[in-house]
Amino acid sequence: MLKAILSKLKPFLGTFQLHLDKNIEFDYFIIFKDEKNIFWEILNQIGKWNYYGKKAVRGWSSLSKEDIKQFLMKHLKCNEDTIDVINANNELFRMRF
Repeated sequence: MLKAILSKLKPFLGTFQLHLDKNIEFDYFIIFKDEKNIFWEILNQIGKWNYYGKKAVRGWSSLSKEDIKQFLMKHLKCNEDTIDVINANNELFRMRF
């Protein structure tokens, strides 16, 4: 029976896409090489953040990891190797609506 169900679903399994809108936010850590790069007025433009140690913040944003990193590099005028953006919870997505 399971085999029959899977054979019916097989054409649809490769077509799944997650459609996101600006109301869905993800849980991220942003780790800065230098704690002097934490500028709240810039960070608050892309999400809601709290300190997570001296050189890191944790918070929620609707942007992707790549978009967060590009935004920060542009506005903080820093290199890619000075910022690390990771999904909280071991790279597992945690969303809220």
